[in-house]
Parts: sequence; C-alpha cells; structure tokens
Amino acid sequence: MIERAGSIFLDFSRSRLLDTDFNDFLDNDKPRVASFIDRMVNGDLVNNTERRGAAHFATRGIYSSYENVSNQMKEILSFVDIFHQGGIIGFKEIRNVINVGIGGSYLGPEMLHRALSVSYPNLLVTRFVSNLDPVSFQRGTSDLRPEETLVIFCSKTFTTMETLVNLELFTDWFNSAGISPFEHSIAVTSNPNAAAEIGFKSTNIFEFDVNIGGRFSVTSSVGLVIALSFGVKVFKDLLNGGALIDSIVFEDSTETKIFYRHLFEFLGNRKVLKSNTVAVLPYCDALDRFPAYLQQLFMESLGKSVDTHGDSVGNAGPVIIGEVGTSAQHSFMQYLHQGIETIPAEFIVIKPPKDKYYSIYRQLALNAIAQANALSDGDRDSAIRPDGLLDGHRVIPGNRPSTLVILEDLSANSLGQLIAWYENLVIALGAAWNINPFDQFGVELGKRLARELDGSTDKITDPNLRSLFDVLEI
Repeated sequence: MIERAGSIFLDFSRSRLLDTDFNDFLDNDKPRVASFIDRMVNGDLVNNTERRGAAHFATRGIYSSYENVSNQMKEILSFVDIFHQGGIIGFKEIRNVINVGIGGSYLGPEMLHRALSVSYPNLLVTRFVSNLDPVSFQRGTSDLRPEETLVIFCSKTFTTMETLVNLELFTDWFNSAGISPFEHSIAVTSNPNAAAEIGFKSTNIFEFDVNIGGRFSVTSSVGLVIALSFGVKVFKDLLNGGALIDSIVFEDSTETKIFYRHLFEFLGNRKVLKSNTVAVLPYCDALDRFPAYLQQLFMESLGKSVDTHGDSVGNAGPVIIGEVGTSAQHSFMQYLHQGIETIPAEFIVIKPPKDKYYSIYRQLALNAIAQANALSDGDRDSAIRPDGLLDGHRVIPGNRPSTLVILEDLSANSLGQLIAWYENLVIALGAAWNINPFDQFGVELGKRLARELDGSTDKITDPNLRSLFDVLEI
C-alpha cells in the first residue's frame, strides 16, 4: 500500500523489515523519539554539548518557542518585498545576486535554487560561491558587472576562513569598479556585531538565531537568496510546506505513523541488515544537488561515535551516496545490484507533469520503479547457461531494500515538505540512537590545524611535512 503524508507518497513494499518489529518499535522506541521532539519544540537545550536549543522549525512559523525567529523572518521578507518594488536606495539597478557561504549556507540554498528554477522564473541572475579555491569566485563573477550585483555573505560567526577569503576577493572586485563594497553587500549571520566590525552597514545585516544549525538553516534568513531569486510568495509557500510536515511530525496523527515507518526503515536497515550506507537517487534533474544536501544533513548530524553522555554507541548514521537517475544506473548502481554489501536506496520520484514532455517523464518514473524492483527481485533465470549450469557473473541476487519517495510536484510547497521531512528524520534518528544531531566538533579540527600550519611553515621540523611543503612550494 502507498502511504501519503502531505504531498509526499511513500512505498515501503520493498522493505526487508517485519511489520511485527515495526509495531514493537512504535510501542518501545517511538515514545523516546517523540519526547525528544517535544523537548525541541518547547525550546529545551536539546543540543546538550553546546547548551543550545534547535530553532530551525520556528522559521516555518507555526510554533512560537523562539519568538525572535519570527521577527527575523519578517525582516527578510519585508526587505525582499521592498527590494522587488524598487524601494531600497542603492539597489535599484541590481540584476544579479551572489550567495557566498559554505556548508549549510551553500548546499541548502544551491540545491533549492536549482530545484525551484524548473517551476519558477528567476527574478535575478543567481550564482553561488563557496570554495576557498579562487576558481569558485571566478565562476561566480564571470560575465557579471559589479555595479549590477548584490552579494550575500552567509556566515554564522564570520570566522569561517572560506567566507572571509571570498569577502576579500569580492572587496577587490567591487573596488576595481569604483564601488564601495559594503554598499552592495549583505550579511546573514548569528553574530551581527562581527559583521558590523567588518564593515557591513547595519541596514544590510540580517540575523538568524544562534540555535539554528547551518545544515538546518535553508528556511531561515540563510534562504534570503531564494526569496530574492523567486520572490516573497514562493518563499512563503516553501515555509508553509515545511510547516505542514512539522505539524504532521510534532502532532500525533494518522500521517505521523507514516513518518515513523520511514524512520523505522533507517533504524532497521542499520541494525538488522548492518547496512552502513544509503543511496539517495532522485529521478529528477532538478534535484541533482539533493544527494549532496542530504549527505551533509545526515553525515554531519549523525556522524558520531558517542552518545549524549559521551559513551560509545553501537549504531550511528549512515554514509550517504547518491546521484541523479538515470545517470546513476550507468555508474555506481552496479555495486548496489551485485556488490557484496546490501545498500538500501531512497528513490525520489516526481509525479510526471502533464505537459509536452509527459511521455519522457513517464519513462523516467518507470526507470526508477524498474530499478527498485530489480534490487528487490534480482534475476537468476537469465544466469542459467544452455548447459543448465549457473553463470555466477550474471546472477543478480536481489533481496535489497529500497523506499520510493514520490513527490506531488516541484512546487515550492512540495519542496518545503521534502526538506522538512528529511530534517525531521535526521533529528528523530539522533533521538533514537541517543546522539546529539546538532553539534559538529569533527568539522573544527582540520580547520584549526590548517591555521596552525599557516602560522608555522618556516618552523616545521618534521621531515615528511618539510618535504611535502617543498614539493608544493608553499
């Protein structure tokens, strides 16, 4: 049976887990997950290691634990509305917008922009600059005129090296055109004082709550680039879609059980099947960046080896791999079909729109269903040779689980639902495993070591490092 929650349809028919185990999960484990979610919604410090809450859901407007968040959202929506009416002095000739940020300040907005561009016209030419590599800056600014360009710098603390280096590059870019950089720049941050010290005008600083983690921030002020690109109505539709799913997850209903069934698939595949990897396969080119977005959401949130008490855990989050279908069928899906590991798959399919390309969209959907069936059913008959023996090279073992996630359309509302669905899944997984899905201390070590190396290259005594520096000529 196909289950439906909002605009999301789910097909669990290829699961390898038992319904009796799901019922046990609902009786024994769901209460702990639901309790964690209740605490989060009530504003408790669910991010125990950093003594913070988790406020991302408040950007969607239906829960008031964080009243300041609703004010922050009103500010950016008002700014966008006035901007598109030509009422903001200094921005009347803006035709381009560039979003500068890394991690959640980049992956979410870029993914969402690519998805929405299929259904909505871009009101501005929109680019994204993320990497420390100057090529990212060069690609982002190529063929754009500084005097027609607005740059949004998204940084939670304004201490991130990648964003600060790109800020210097954009400062030179504007200066070379005789333009004051901060006349054409906006800061989106949880640290407005740092942004002001750098030089951003107070009217061009938009705040997002410190309790909103970067990977959960696309529906916050970090989504300003989306609102500018497509307008206030589209952005509000996105928020409303997320709010619908939040209400389903937070308030116990018939549809809530569907969410917990999806959660059970992730938990059971990890525990029972020992599956450490999940393949995310959107059969939709508009969602080509969705696997990368989920990669950060899952792996930065759940890539932990200790629980909330600091004790070792037996289960934690999966490795996320992915690629858009049908391209994936011609690359790594060979491993899913005949590799020695069982890798569950999430097939994401959009209902074929009834337009002139309907027959092609239909083929795309059929390919997704066929791949899911092939993983589940396998094929031994085709491997029988004329002499009656089995040709092992041609055996497709089957019995490999997948979930079909079907989206009604590519509207902003539906995409908001998809984002909120997976955000809530990740948080629920953290609650089920008793790990903190909101911190990311593992991200910091390499960045700190890079700073230390930069300050001591002339003092390096380690022969291997010295040799490496010599080869690189740094």
